[in-house]
Amino acid sequence: MKFIRFLPVVLCVILIAAYFIWGRGISVETLVTAAPKNALFAALFMIVLYAGKSLSIFFPILILYAASGFLFPLWAALLVNLLGITTELSVAYGTGRASGVQLAQDLYKKYPKVQQFIEQLQGKGLFMPFFLRVIFCLPMDVVSMCFGAIKMPFKTYIAGSLLGATPSMISITLIGDNITNPSSPMFWTGIILTVVFTVISLLVYFLWQKRSKF
Repeated sequence: MKFIRFLPVVLCVILIAAYFIWGRGISVETLVTAAPKNALFAALFMIVLYAGKSLSIFFPILILYAASGFLFPLWAALLVNLLGITTELSVAYGTGRASGVQLAQDLYKKYPKVQQFIEQLQGKGLFMPFFLRVIFCLPMDVVSMCFGAIKMPFKTYIAGSLLGATPSMISITLIGDNITNPSSPMFWTGIILTVVFTVISLLVYFLWQKRSKF
């Protein structure tokens, strides 16, 4: 039973090691080339990658957003990415929940900023996962594992996290969908939205940091 409890952590370590050994050169082009030609299998391929991303922690999710945008029509890409985000959030949360409070304490030692934000936002309900998903300064899979470890209600966690993650997902998917046509208005709409969301994220983070010092 003790081994089963720590199995998710062991998988995390294995996937992190695999990412740093083989995965650092992975790009949108790499994923598009590797994806099955059948649309359904390609969608399942992307969702499996989201699940793996939730345990590897360091793999950039933006590559998955853009790859889906390139592989599928826009409506299908948005659906695949939404299902992928939900899978990623659920797997990371489940990992933390299965591993218990000890995992949260270990992660807090390695990522003290995560502990600071979670403690300051304690009791904020839906706003807590929403805010931490909007700002880009924290490793989100670590945050998700901590939410699972401290047993935040799953419905609150998943709703707030999806609300926070969806805007940037939409903007990057737009870029991926029009990446072969950079003169397209939709491509530049995606670029502008990405810049806007990034600036808002940095501004919110700066204001929060300034407020928390008082």
